[in-house]
Amino acid sequence: MLALVVLRDLELRTGLNHLELVEASARSRRPSTQGQTRFWQRNEWPEQATQVLDALRIDPGPVTWGATRVEPDGS
Repeated sequence: MLALVVLRDLELRTGLNHLELVEASARSRRPSTQGQTRFWQRNEWPEQATQVLDALRIDPGPVTWGATRVEPDGS
């Protein structure tokens, strides 16, 4: 029930429906590995996603975050 309330609030605040919100944020982040360091890196926000973030007064956040060491077995 709470998820539906939050979704409806997002729709009202942005003027977009659920599918449009999902599409705006699709492929916005992915794990990357460099040497023995794994980290999350977001793609550049598409224009529609930037508009959604602005409407919600949300900072787009850092490009990378959460660096962790990767063990030789890949875990």
